[in-house]
Amino acid sequence: MQPNFTSLATLTPVQFPKESSLPSLNGYLDRLPIQRLNKQLYLPVARVVWIGTQYRMVYAFTDLQRHPLDFGLDELSEMLDPVQFFRIHRSTIVNLRKIEKISNLSDGRCKLVMQDKTGSAIVVSRYRAMEFKKAYNNCARLQDETLFTC
Repeated sequence: MQPNFTSLATLTPVQFPKESSLPSLNGYLDRLPIQRLNKQLYLPVARVVWIGTQYRMVYAFTDLQRHPLDFGLDELSEMLDPVQFFRIHRSTIVNLRKIEKISNLSDGRCKLVMQDKTGSAIVVSRYRAMEFKKAYNNCARLQDETLFTC
């Protein structure tokens, strides 16, 4: 007896959750979905140097490229591991493990030089500077790296 294949063609495909929407073992995302050449790809968060807004769009910046994201910074702040990522002001989240240099500025802010090919310089808002230093030192302590002193 031949199976009836025509009835199978009318079935609605099952919607599975996106792979990236599944949390890692610590409950935070370990990959971000990005669009590249009309394909859905997944960017490991460990490769993200910083996330920022440009012209009302949110981008993840890696060593060499920027990738548009379909998330707002508020959403990303909740989805990314706070041990590794910190929101330094309204428009920027940095990967604490990708900071090359930290300099104190005279008005209470900090200037960060990131570990990307362009050496992106980003300023931490004065209202977030103390909290940033604590988060950075916590991250450095977990990696046995040099602590930042005020």
